[in-house]
Amino acid sequence: MCSSDLAATYGAAIEQIAAAYGETWVLYRLAVRVHRPPRKRERITVETWPCGRERLYAVREYRALSADGATLAEGASAWLALDLATRRLSREPRTPLDPCAARPRAWPDAFRGHLPAVDDGPARAFEVRRGELDVNGHVNHVHHVAWALEAAPPSLWQSARPVEVAMEYTAEARAGDPKIGRAHV
Repeated sequence: MCSSDLAATYGAAIEQIAAAYGETWVLYRLAVRVHRPPRKRERITVETWPCGRERLYAVREYRALSADGATLAEGASAWLALDLATRRLSREPRTPLDPCAARPRAWPDAFRGHLPAVDDGPARAFEVRRGELDVNGHVNHVHHVAWALEAAPPSLWQSARPVEVAMEYTAEARAGDPKIGRAHV
């Protein structure tokens, strides 16, 4: 069963929570750590699970495993409930969580403190395109990560590979908005 079908069985699919509660989930923090990239044609398994709420956000964690069970990568994401009418965070979200959300955190320190502003790294301007938008009309987080990686200088790509990415989303990015991608190395 795919995750959207599973969310629907708990009444937590995006369309259901928008209709019932006037809320939606938006990504607030993302952290990914790569231990080893998968090899060409290597079969991997991706696991994901909810970890309940911490303060105002709901946490979901991820893990990519090789065929022999070795951890290739792990990640954590923090999601906030956004009131669709006011476009403000819901301080007391009504949106239900998966009833199996009691699984403990595998990466408990993924969101320690706020990330520092990156004003001194390499930068590149990007214009938000409609094809980069998610169901909420925001830039999908995959594009933000790609922008940051694209902003890294060619010399860095020749000498290193990314092993950890941490993102914090503090404002909506919509179609036509000019945005800056920065790489902090």
